[in-house]
Amino acid sequence: MEKPANSIEYRVLLCRYNEIGLKSAPYQKKLLSFLVDSIKKICLREDLTLQSVLTLSGRLIFFFPSNEIPKAITVFRHVIGVQSISPALSVERKYEKLKQKFIRYALSLLKDGDSFKINFKTAVSYIVKGSDLKKEFYHDIMKRMNQSGCHVKVSNKKPKYQFSIEIREKGVYIYAFTIPTLFAGFPIETKNSLLCLWDNGAFDLVAAMMLVRRGSVVSPVIFNKEISSSSYQIPSTSRDPLEIMASYFSSPIPIHIFSLFTLEKKLIEVLKTNQNIEHYVEYASIKLLEIMMTQSRDESVYTYNNRNLHYRGLISSKSLLDSNFFSNIKKINILLFTPLTGLTPKFIQKILNQLFKLSEIFNLKSLLNKELAGFSFNNEIAKSIKDVQYENLEENDQYNQNFNNEVPNYGEIQDFFNKSENLKLLYKIIQEHKVEYISGRIFPDNNNKKKN
Repeated sequence: MEKPANSIEYRVLLCRYNEIGLKSAPYQKKLLSFLVDSIKKICLREDLTLQSVLTLSGRLIFFFPSNEIPKAITVFRHVIGVQSISPALSVERKYEKLKQKFIRYALSLLKDGDSFKINFKTAVSYIVKGSDLKKEFYHDIMKRMNQSGCHVKVSNKKPKYQFSIEIREKGVYIYAFTIPTLFAGFPIETKNSLLCLWDNGAFDLVAAMMLVRRGSVVSPVIFNKEISSSSYQIPSTSRDPLEIMASYFSSPIPIHIFSLFTLEKKLIEVLKTNQNIEHYVEYASIKLLEIMMTQSRDESVYTYNNRNLHYRGLISSKSLLDSNFFSNIKKINILLFTPLTGLTPKFIQKILNQLFKLSEIFNLKSLLNKELAGFSFNNEIAKSIKDVQYENLEENDQYNQNFNNEVPNYGEIQDFFNKSENLKLLYKIIQEHKVEYISGRIFPDNNNKKKN
């Protein structure tokens, strides 16, 4: 009697990547090294027992104890840079051993009336041709199923099961399921670092994740109205989204905290009484970001995973055109990303729902019922493009209505901050601002819970 499908002892996660494969061989090797290193740290953080790793052509292979595979699937769905994963069986290269294990695996899944297909991929030469192997395997599976009173059929169009055999440089792997990761994307690289204005936690999180999936290390910037940055405590409405974003990184990320109260107080001391303090504070806020970016490129002041961060631009969840000075941001040398512009509210909400969804250990039974964990950014964005909603267009009209707003004394304010003594004031604020490193977890830390 065959083993029940839900008790198959998978010990391997076969991981696919997409964009890395488009790069040159030396750069590809570097990116894969970054990705594997990141995955190792995430597994350690999430209390997963990663036993070994193989870096093969077009594949990354990770070995775990069989009882940890469901949790590993859940964790790997959050890995940026991995496109999809398959729980797999590792098989000996000998043909008879492969045949025996593959047919046993297929029979454990197939039921009366099912359709199936066999895919055969090889990165190295094999003793048997793919066409001959599939022909023999098809024949034996059909024969065994018929003997048990069940009827199955081979189908190349939408079969219920697509069984795959991959002959690789090191080992042979068989699997029947492909699970998309949440965001796929490009592996995290410190050279693609960005600052992110953090004001409305939930929407800032979505905007940040749009760039995280492009491989960016995102450092949130919080402008608060407390007396000092050092006394400021991040509220849960902002901390929760920050920790969610941090869970996609393998190391803690820096958060920059500035006190608008302190900035305003210092400016009042040097400004004339008839000057609009609000305009000066807003301009100074942008100027602080520009200086931070310049400093990060010239000095080793901010780090991630023991690597220097070089901030290249600014992310905002809003168009920023409803602000007089932010509409003039192009006049200051800052590359601005507003990734939510043009996305439908329905799509943004889907991302939010997924990000705030509590992590549950993946249920392997859902594979059998075709209930794969539903969200995939790449799939959802394709649907969103086809389903443009009118309310999004109206929203964009609201963004654009203040596009031509100009501050009448812009030149005067610009000249003020070009003076060396006033510029020194901003450098001092940056030097004294609070930098807090924050980390996150996909699964709660049970050890910490017990301590508390």
